[in-house]
Amino acid sequence: MIVKGERHREEISEVVNSIRLLQGVGQRQSQEFERKYRITGQQLGALRIVSLFPGISLRQLSERLYLHDSTVSGIVDRLQKRGYVRRERSTQDRRVVQMHVTTAGRRVIARTPLAGMGLLFHRIDELPARELRDILKGLRLLLKMMQIKPGRGRKA
Repeated sequence: MIVKGERHREEISEVVNSIRLLQGVGQRQSQEFERKYRITGQQLGALRIVSLFPGISLRQLSERLYLHDSTVSGIVDRLQKRGYVRRERSTQDRRVVQMHVTTAGRRVIARTPLAGMGLLFHRIDELPARELRDILKGLRLLLKMMQIKPGRGRKA
């Protein structure tokens, strides 16, 4: 039997507690953000991307959010219902629906800070490639240990 030292137990505790902390912080931030600004983090993330890429399609938006098309469709439906985005058929290809931010949507963006997953996406994008690969390696190992297949957050 291998006897593990105190340092090893402390590191295990730190890993497990860090995961718990991330889960709790994400949930609390999301609830607080929605209560304070009356928009979910996912909705705001989608709204910000549409504002940066006027005319973006649902598929392109899904890829940028790392979410399934049907999830993003529901997010966009809610944004449209609130008057934050509008959908238009492409003049080049009538099958393609393009999205644009409305004036009301621009006001929402102006009054809300970057937070939650949007902030995480921004900060991850700033990481040096080596650090990003190190984080990914650790996450893949954790997922494997939990018998979860790693993916990009999108269903096939």
